[in-house]
Amino acid sequence: MVSQLPACKSTLQRVLLAGFVSHEPCVAECGEQPLAEDPLVFLAALERLGAEVTRTRGRIAWHAREKPRAARLELAENGTALRFLTAALAVAGGRFEVRGRTGLARRPVDSLVDCLTPHGVEFGFAETVGRVPFVLASPGLAAGVELRIPVASGTQAASGLLLGLAGGGGGRLVLTDAERVPGYVELTLDVLRRFGVACAVAPRASTVAITVPGGELHAPDALTIPVDASAATWVLAFAAASGRELSVPYDPSWPHPDESFVAHLRALGHEVSETEDVRRVRGRPGASDYRFDELGTAPDSFPPLVVALATRGGVHELSGAAKLRDKESDRIAVLAAGLAKIGFEVDELPDGLRLRGRPPSSFTPPAHVRFECAGDHRMAMAFSLLAAVYGFEAELSEPECVDKSWPGFHAWLASAAQSPAP
Repeated sequence: MVSQLPACKSTLQRVLLAGFVSHEPCVAECGEQPLAEDPLVFLAALERLGAEVTRTRGRIAWHAREKPRAARLELAENGTALRFLTAALAVAGGRFEVRGRTGLARRPVDSLVDCLTPHGVEFGFAETVGRVPFVLASPGLAAGVELRIPVASGTQAASGLLLGLAGGGGGRLVLTDAERVPGYVELTLDVLRRFGVACAVAPRASTVAITVPGGELHAPDALTIPVDASAATWVLAFAAASGRELSVPYDPSWPHPDESFVAHLRALGHEVSETEDVRRVRGRPGASDYRFDELGTAPDSFPPLVVALATRGGVHELSGAAKLRDKESDRIAVLAAGLAKIGFEVDELPDGLRLRGRPPSSFTPPAHVRFECAGDHRMAMAFSLLAAVYGFEAELSEPECVDKSWPGFHAWLASAAQSPAP
């Protein structure tokens, strides 16, 4: 079983923010693996906001005794921290300078600007409207405030607002252009439930209204953070693409949108089994067209699914993931360019890709391929997996960028690729 997967950064960052706005001492157990870069950036930001943070092996303790009123935040490439903290700090009030690396400027906060400025929140953008760096100045939002935000722009802003409202006077968040609660928002609601906050969810035609009570956020006993479901998709994708049998730790008590990746593998005919705490996948060869048009609900599944489909005969089309163009890179364009370099027939769609799969037994790629990863961890992972499956040498422009989500990825893949193939 792959035991070196990192703690789930989506879950952990929600737990960190919930604990921060609760102003109570909190503890999270994260296992013995090193944390990915994103949670470390988030923790550093909480310290800049005045929280007391203690890290020991596998354990994080943090406590924000008072509401911060001013700080300068350096968020590196962490888009989740950008949207979460911008939203939560706007709800609480204060003046904050928000900065990051060049890649973070690709991650817009336009939806938060449109949502919050009618309530007296001011944004001062230094270079480009809606992008870092900027200064946030907020008087704090009134208890019971109603906010509206489009889900199509992404769910991180909505999650940050929900956590911020729970830590303040409560309120109502209306998700527009939504018929149901998106998966990442459901994860946020699950974290709030663990902190004692029961939100009322009312779906209506094309909107979902979520009522958040104020004053009920309380730190639970130490929470055990599950392994990263997004990282696990790379292990499962390698099993599917290479025909190996691999297993990963599994905790069904925590929801995560990337759990949907398993449904894709089953639809493709791969063998999937689950016990109480382990998920196992054995890759099976196959050749049939595969089309899926709702990847916007789990965009991080897109790159590993492309890897799994690349090794399978047929013409495959994945769409519904236009937001991938605003990640650390334009993931649709970068993936298409990389696949073309290997020798795949691939078409770039406005919101996805169409490619013809090439089973490794009948396809010989170039011996050496240099990939431009655009500093994007998931692009580096995708190209590395393809190289391991097809047996060519991959030269990555920024191999270290995988640390953003899985610091041990390259070591794991080198070991997995040396295990006996079927």
